[in-house]
Amino acid sequence: MKKIIFVLYGFFLFGLSTAMSQESTRRIDAKQNNQQLRIASGAATGQLSRKETKRLRHQQKEIRRMERRAESDGVVTRRERKQINSAQSRASKSIAAQKNEGNRF
Repeated sequence: MKKIIFVLYGFFLFGLSTAMSQESTRRIDAKQNNQQLRIASGAATGQLSRKETKRLRHQQKEIRRMERRAESDGVVTRRERKQINSAQSRASKSIAAQKNEGNRF
């Protein structure tokens, strides 16, 4: 009986940690989707050249890789989340700078 309770408790903790990991990356995923839309929009309107688009998409790919690495153990730590958020902030600034580069006087 004790073994069954112990096993069930282990499954509960595993499910809880997985749910918390997914919740903590929801905001990261939303930012990622928004940035991808901004890049696609810039490419479609001609605000971004092919080279700029390729560079920005590569930057997004690296952020996705960081996120997958952080999620691989089932828990995204505060430090990992902070690193991903910093990378996303840099990417956001890059997107804005590249899209507005031709609009400067």
